[in-house]
Amino acid sequence: MGADRTFVFPPQSPDADDVSISALLGLVAKLVGARWIELILTPHGGGKTSRFAIGRRGRGGRSLSLELAGGFSAKVTLGTDIELGEDLTELIAENLDQVVERNRLRAENEVLRGAGDATSSALFFFSNGGDILYANPSADELMSLQTEDTMLVEHGPYAGKPLLAAICALVERSGEGAGRQPRLTSIIKVKDGKEFAVELVRIPCSGCGLAGAVMV
Repeated sequence: MGADRTFVFPPQSPDADDVSISALLGLVAKLVGARWIELILTPHGGGKTSRFAIGRRGRGGRSLSLELAGGFSAKVTLGTDIELGEDLTELIAENLDQVVERNRLRAENEVLRGAGDATSSALFFFSNGGDILYANPSADELMSLQTEDTMLVEHGPYAGKPLLAAICALVERSGEGAGRQPRLTSIIKVKDGKEFAVELVRIPCSGCGLAGAVMV
C-alpha cells in the first residue's frame, strides 16, 4: 500500500452515463468544432475498457493518446480536421484526471462508510474546530443518550462536563499538536457509574482541517 493512502483500489472506469465525462466531451467538441468525439478509457492492469461518445463516429478525425495519473490510458478521437494543440491536450488530460480521481474517492468513501456503519463502537470524525463530520449509528445512539441523560464526567480534568463535551475537549487537545500525529486514550467515568474507553487517533491530512477519529 502507498504510505499516503489507507486503501488502494484498482482503477475502475466511471459509469457509462457519467455526467462529468459527458460535459467534458461536449465542451471539447464545441471548442474545436468537432462533429463527434469518442473517448476510450483503459485501466492499467487489465481492467475493463470503457467507451464514451458524443455523436456518430465517422471516418478520419484527430486522435490523442494520454496517460492519466489515476492509472488509466485514454484515447480521444475527435471528428475534426484541425490540429490539436498542446493547450487542448493538457485541458483534456487534467479534466480526465479529476474525473477518474473523483470516481476513486467515491468508491473509497463507500467502503469506509460501510465499515464505519458496521462497527459496534461509537465512531466520530471531528474537524480541528471540534465539529462532528461523521457519526456512525452507534455514535448516533450515544448522542441520543446524551440528550436524555446529562452523563456528566465524574473524575479527572473534565469532571462536571457532559461526556461528549469531554470528548470534544480531547479533540481540541489533539488539534493543538498540529505538527504531530498523537494517539490519545482515556477512560471516562460518568456519574451514573458507566465507564467509556475513548481512543482518539489524529489523522494525517495536510490542509483538510481533519483532527481525527474517536472511538468510544
